[in-house]
Order: sequence, then structure tokens, then C-alpha cells
Amino acid sequence: MTQMQTLGMLDDCVNEGSVKELSERLGLSLPATSRTVDGLLRRGLLSRHEDTEDRRIKRVRLTDDGREMVHRIVTARLQGLESYAATLSDEQRATLMSALAELPHKKDPA
Repeated sequence: MTQMQTLGMLDDCVNEGSVKELSERLGLSLPATSRTVDGLLRRGLLSRHEDTEDRRIKRVRLTDDGREMVHRIVTARLQGLESYAATLSDEQRATLMSALAELPHKKDPA
């Protein structure tokens, strides 16, 4: 689950992010985030390099395979939601839409 969250956060980012920034956004320790990033690197879903201004900082970004994985996850989620919504009555669907309208909207990525 943490790997999926990490992929999603990096997909939302306009630029690459540091491992420390990811740690803060995920609410995980730096070692836990590093392990998550290492797993995604091994799978070829992320690339990592040193920051050009501060070599202590490691920057990560999605690879093309990582972006494809995010796309597949989002597509599967939407298909599941569409299948679920198709089982609802009109009244249930209206109630769901009303509840969803009350949720805060996603902010623009940094």
C-alpha cells in the first residue's frame, strides 16, 4: 500500500521529489520511506539520483514503467467504482453523489 501511495504522490508531482519530502508527505520515518523507494527502484518504477546542489539529498522520479503502473492502478480503481455504482439504485447513487460532493477536492500538485 505504501508503494502505491508513493507512486501516486510522485505522479502528482510536477517535479521530482526528495526521499525526505516523500517521508514527510507519507507520514513515515525516513528509513521506512527509503525501504519503500528501494523496492520501487528494484522494480524499475522509480529512478534516483543525487541533487545537483546538495549531494546528500536523493531525488526520485517515476520512470515510464512507473507512470504506466500508476495509470493501470487508477484505471482498475475506476472500473471497480463503476461496477459498484452500477449495482446501486437511483436513490443510493444520488446519496453517494451527495456524500462525494462534500469531500474536499484534491489540491493542485506542488
